[in-house]
Amino acid sequence: MPVALGREIARAVAPGSRYVDPLSDVTGHDEIADMVDGVRAQFPGATLRRTTDVDAHHNVVKFGWNVTGPDGEVLVGGTDVGVLAEDGRLSAIAGFFS
Repeated sequence: MPVALGREIARAVAPGSRYVDPLSDVTGHDEIADMVDGVRAQFPGATLRRTTDVDAHHNVVKFGWNVTGPDGEVLVGGTDVGVLAEDGRLSAIAGFFS
């Protein structure tokens, strides 16, 4: 895993956190980083962008996102829902594709 990616994941995601979407079910910083690397390899040159504000209440957040190719075409989009740990980092994330 690239060092910068590992630092960003550790900053945003609590140890032992789980990420699930229709194609993935991973737990912990290393598995999440490997999943991110796999997605980056699948969509070379693509950009991930948040498409909505972050909506939050209690310890739950949600936001929309999309992945655009180098030509600006939207390749995939969806909504993520996360649960925050007491330290403010994500402890669970569920991704839904549109």
